[in-house]
Amino acid sequence: MISSDPAELLDSVAAPIVVVATPRDTHADLAELALRARRDVFVEKPMATEPADCTRLTSIADAEGVALFTGFTYLYHGAYACLRDAIAANEIEQLTFTWNRPGLRGPTEWELLPHDLAIAIGLTGHTPARIRLKVTGGRVQCRWALDDNRIVQIEHDGGGSGPKDKRVRVVTKRGDVWEWRGNHLAMWDSATETSEPDLAIDYSPKEPLVREVKWFLEHRADRSAMRADAALSTSVTELINRALTEKQE
Repeated sequence: MISSDPAELLDSVAAPIVVVATPRDTHADLAELALRARRDVFVEKPMATEPADCTRLTSIADAEGVALFTGFTYLYHGAYACLRDAIAANEIEQLTFTWNRPGLRGPTEWELLPHDLAIAIGLTGHTPARIRLKVTGGRVQCRWALDDNRIVQIEHDGGGSGPKDKRVRVVTKRGDVWEWRGNHLAMWDSATETSEPDLAIDYSPKEPLVREVKWFLEHRADRSAMRADAALSTSVTELINRALTEKQE
């Protein structure tokens, strides 16, 4: 069935899962409608752009006993899993993100930044109280200090030129360098200092989405897992929303 009326769709289709992959400003209303219809909800990031909406949706999901999940696809990338397994959070000395995404539709701070904030929080085990955010056209610069003054730095360009290029660079306290670029992960051991990486892994570009959907289907009845996912999503929205609000005041 095809309809422009979401309520009509929910009344007419008995599917137990609703996927919200619409413009971000519609996420909160559509997710709430589906949750109140007692459907499990998979919503693309961000869950919402207002923290109060995230809190409300989480409460509705708990009250109705249904799942609420946000699609941070890169958290299901094999390179992210490898970095989590290989590097302890307290061993990270530097963490830098760059992302060139020419022709991006929508504001970079909501289209790209949520992904890398979620990755940074996952790798460092640290959710900052605030982030410093500078938005200039399609360019975004974001940074914050960890509890021991180590810096997390993110730079995105959604309006520039050149090829698409996403990189995550991690330097450990012992000097090892990891670079996650696109679907490729490489590591250089500081002890060898060779031009060729000591570790190189290529991943299928389809793997993250497959792993993400599989995880959701396997955990949608797990209240603890859904609450943890919602808490991360709410934190990301709070950080961006607060930084943008403080910048305007």
